[in-house]
Amino acid sequence: MSYASDRATRLTIVYLIFGFLWIAFSDQVLAYLVQDAQTMARMQTLKGWFFVSVTGLMFFLLARRALHQQRELMRRDGLTGLLNRGMLRDEIEHQLELARCQQQKVVLFFINLDGFKQINATYGHAAGDSVLEQFAFMLRRQYGEEALLGRIGADEFVVSLRGDFDSQELDNTALRIMNCCRLVRLPEESGQFSCGIGVSIFPDDGVTAREVMAAGAVATEQAKAAGPGQYRQFNRAFSESFEDRLKLLQEVKQAIRDEAFTVVYQPQFAVDGGDLTGVEVLVRWEHPERGMVPPSRFIPLVEQQGLTHDITRIVLQRAVSELRSSGLLGTAIKRVSINISAQEFESPENLEDFVYMLTQNEDVCKYLQFEITETAIMRNLDATLAAMERLRLMGIRFSIDDFGTGYSSLNMLKQLPLNELKIDQSFIRDIPEDTNDAMIARTIIAMAQSLHIRLVAEGVETEEQKQFLLQNGCDEMQGFLLARPMAVAALRDLAFSTA
Repeated sequence: MSYASDRATRLTIVYLIFGFLWIAFSDQVLAYLVQDAQTMARMQTLKGWFFVSVTGLMFFLLARRALHQQRELMRRDGLTGLLNRGMLRDEIEHQLELARCQQQKVVLFFINLDGFKQINATYGHAAGDSVLEQFAFMLRRQYGEEALLGRIGADEFVVSLRGDFDSQELDNTALRIMNCCRLVRLPEESGQFSCGIGVSIFPDDGVTAREVMAAGAVATEQAKAAGPGQYRQFNRAFSESFEDRLKLLQEVKQAIRDEAFTVVYQPQFAVDGGDLTGVEVLVRWEHPERGMVPPSRFIPLVEQQGLTHDITRIVLQRAVSELRSSGLLGTAIKRVSINISAQEFESPENLEDFVYMLTQNEDVCKYLQFEITETAIMRNLDATLAAMERLRLMGIRFSIDDFGTGYSSLNMLKQLPLNELKIDQSFIRDIPEDTNDAMIARTIIAMAQSLHIRLVAEGVETEEQKQFLLQNGCDEMQGFLLARPMAVAALRDLAFSTA
């Protein structure tokens, strides 16, 4: 039953009880008190008016109470009981008016819970809800009626305080909020929870609730960019950068809708003999106004916003279509490597859509190889392992990209169904001159050989690097020395010229 129906039912029941009691006993009481018929007639009229007046007053009081409760429910977040975004903005506006009159400041602390999406993905939404409820309880216990407290997003909270604050007081308040985070108990975890905090101040960073809240959101982005458990005050220069990134994000979303991304192919060659062994597919985006936007500019933004699945879908479909129509797939090109994000594995919906997309191209699965970074694998090893095993049964092969820059172990490598490791180009760039990089490269090559995993070196740009890899037994390589990323037409010419 809805809240409105429940309140209406209660009002009706109260009315019926009162009416029944009035009808059942008022006449008896009146007959006992009055014997004169004429007086009785007047009293009956007065009794009717009294009944109408009392029930009217009763309805007014009950309706006012119900509407007040309804308004309170509309003001508050259903899970935590804190003010929702709309009502928080209204209350902050009122708080600003009082601050203007008393020449005080209003400080907004925007709080973003670190790793909340990961908790939801790993332990389920019930665990996520528990974290939110615990944190809201800690805030209420810390501040009581002293502050405005609101929940404005899935894992975003606001604490708004009015008064006179110096920098030390701001720091202390931020530390108290961070301590509230540390008191939250995580499911099956002994570690501490953390949060990022962005701070904006009235009237320095805005003169309306909307302006100060916008500044606080920007400060939160700055704190998140600095890493977990960070605290930042609003910085106008960062705001301008944030607004540019926000505009770029909208343009990326439009490019996804228009499927405006293209692909190029980085050829891979055998170190011994120089035969073309496969290609790595790279995404490109030529913006109508910005020109060619480098992947380093938009891919991190795509990952932050959870849009990698849409990009992967476009890249996969575009690459398969081009390589098929050019006659390269399965002939000159028998291995097509595509970079994928851990988000493909962490979301059941993304994984199912990914599997469905592959079943629509079942004949090409045996040519596909997915590259995933060490860091992405370690985010949720169990989920990644299960997803990789499922895709392996469809014929998909796997490679760890940028190997050596993450935190993988030999034990992890043994668990994963890997076909390839790619030495990160940071270890290739200075060999053979840099003895440390040379030693690391030799160690990775020896490890791959012992595990019977193919090894590909990235970023090969000099003949000396090529000779080092040849002498130490590296299997394959890619880089500008051999071939730059190219369109499918150029790849076709290269493939048939080396055949």
